[in-house]
Amino acid sequence: MRARGFSLLELLVAVAVSTIVVAAGVTLLLGTQQAFESGKDERAMQEAARVAMDEVTARLRTAGYGLEPTFAFDFGQAATVMDRLPAGQTVRFGGYSCLAANGGNVACRDSIAGPDELVFYARDPDFARNVSEVGVDSLTLTPPASGRATNLSPGQILQVMCYGTAGQWLWAYVQVQSVDATTNAAQIQVTLDSSPGPPNANDFPVQSSLLASQGCFAGGQRRAFKIDRYRYFVAAVDAGGTIQNWETPGTRPYLMLDQGLQDASGNTIFTPIAPDVEDMQVAYVFPQASNVQLAGATQTTRLADSASGIDLSAPQIPSFSTPTYDPIRLTNHPANIRAVRVALTLRTERADPKIADATVPAALNRPDVAGEAGYRRMVFETTAYTHNLETRLPVFPAYDPSFTTTCLGTSGNCGGG
Repeated sequence: MRARGFSLLELLVAVAVSTIVVAAGVTLLLGTQQAFESGKDERAMQEAARVAMDEVTARLRTAGYGLEPTFAFDFGQAATVMDRLPAGQTVRFGGYSCLAANGGNVACRDSIAGPDELVFYARDPDFARNVSEVGVDSLTLTPPASGRATNLSPGQILQVMCYGTAGQWLWAYVQVQSVDATTNAAQIQVTLDSSPGPPNANDFPVQSSLLASQGCFAGGQRRAFKIDRYRYFVAAVDAGGTIQNWETPGTRPYLMLDQGLQDASGNTIFTPIAPDVEDMQVAYVFPQASNVQLAGATQTTRLADSASGIDLSAPQIPSFSTPTYDPIRLTNHPANIRAVRVALTLRTERADPKIADATVPAALNRPDVAGEAGYRRMVFETTAYTHNLETRLPVFPAYDPSFTTTCLGTSGNCGGG
């Protein structure tokens, strides 16, 4: 009996069914792959956000440790409050830059046109060195017999203290220009930056002139402590770790750290903290302030904005010796910050051409703005408390409560604040 073959109709039906099955399988595979990639991108954003938040909040908890609350947070110069863009550039969100010469402006710390900056100081609890000699613009440090080596980079801030008369401590903040530890292993020669900062010769942290003008530093007990600077900002970084203009091909947004230090060639050292951080917004909590309790949280409570009543140049400056119930504590002076809110916006590493939305979602006092299209974004928020600014007992030195702030007759520091 001759075998019966398939008719043309049967072949067409079989091909059609096979095509449908294969198409369904391919669609399922593509959907599964897309879901996997989406989940992978979200996990990457969450991991980067965790790293960034852990870094910032851990450092924020140390803000103000071992130094005057007045110097704990840097809001920048209050002369100009306007947001600004790099000259001659028309860019979308992120192109706002404070890396230029005007990087100390308040607009760099609080912007509704681009990322905020966060700048604060804290003393390193593991660094304390005896000072054997003090010059006009130099120090001679004695390294410890054991423990951590003396590693100081140009740009490092030191808190130099001396034991004066009548049981009083005096101290000045200075900035390292160069270090020589090769001539004599038992003596570390430190050259200081003696250039005065505007508008006064004793502005923090370049107070080198106080070393020569105050006799306390000429002899007796003298110690040097390390003050660390933390400046967090957002920038576009290329594969080689160099900061570039926003949206430069081959770059990726990063949360960066600048501690004011320089390498052997005099270049500023920037440290990448976490990738794909597209924006950082910061708000400051003043729970006892009589005017604004949350600065930088809404567009009507920006830093140094006259409409909000925040005054960064209050003549009366709170210090360790100022009681918490004193009227000075009821102002928006940076020394009265009790907590800091941080909002980070992260985006996926790779752009998806299927995503047309270019909106960077609102965060704190920044509204929705237009960014680069093709990215999924997530916003993360946290609050870190600044307990060191609340205490009335300094870590060191031992203050003399009877000593007044006018002991030096300058903007220097002395026992009692």
